[in-house]
Amino acid sequence: PAAPPPPPAPAPDAAARSATAELERQVSKLERNLEMQTTMVDSKTRSLAAMEAQLEGAQQLASQVPSLQEALEASNKEIQRLQAALEGDETLLEVEVRKVARQQEEHLRDAARQAEAFDQERLALEQALEDKEEEVKEL
Repeated sequence: PAAPPPPPAPAPDAAARSATAELERQVSKLERNLEMQTTMVDSKTRSLAAMEAQLEGAQQLASQVPSLQEALEASNKEIQRLQAALEGDETLLEVEVRKVARQQEEHLRDAARQAEAFDQERLALEQALEDKEEEVKEL
């Protein structure tokens, strides 16, 4: 045969009911506090993970600094080399300009000497022509 049903629980008295209600309120309060603490811990865990990611990124950037400094120094040296070459080119250009200017001045002096010589020759020829005309008149 089946086991007899358990005897009904004795009716709690008012003090026990009050104590039970107080315990239930405290349990509910503890559960809310636990939930708030869990939420805070989760939030702080996410913040910590974000900070760790930032730190890792910063460390990666920091590890690149030496190679970036080397690249910057190499670029600066190349810029200095190019500037020196440009200054050298300017100097060569200045030398070439002065050379061409001297050549032009020399050509102008030669042309002036030739013009003077032609002028002297013209005067001499005019004088010779006048002399010949005088001789012809005398004859």
